[in-house]
Amino acid sequence: MAYPAPFWLWLPDEVADQTDADEEAFGLGVKPCTEEEKAIKQMFEDCAFETHKKYAFSMEAIIARRMFHILQNGIHGPWLVSEAQSIIVHYREPHPGDGIEHEDALEDEVENAQTVVSKYKAGLQN
Repeated sequence: MAYPAPFWLWLPDEVADQTDADEEAFGLGVKPCTEEEKAIKQMFEDCAFETHKKYAFSMEAIIARRMFHILQNGIHGPWLVSEAQSIIVHYREPHPGDGIEHEDALEDEVENAQTVVSKYKAGLQN
């Protein structure tokens, strides 16, 4: 829980200000644009321990941070039910062989998860 990347420091304001539940994964899939933003991200990568970077940038750690909130506080209301379903969908996308199903997921939740995971994977390749 203590290893999120400070991605909002190296993203344009309009991206960093997003409040979407997938903002961390989305933010990690967006590349810094300006030289200053690139320098900030590079400074983080140069200064952070390998363990920190592993947990900061892995999709599984991002999902675990989202899940922790629900496990700690419980599900109280429709937004948190949707968030829990979204977590399952996001987990299943990179791990289809684990047998985790998301039968009740709305089509747009599945599409959103696929988009976020694609952007995340594209960000890792660049």
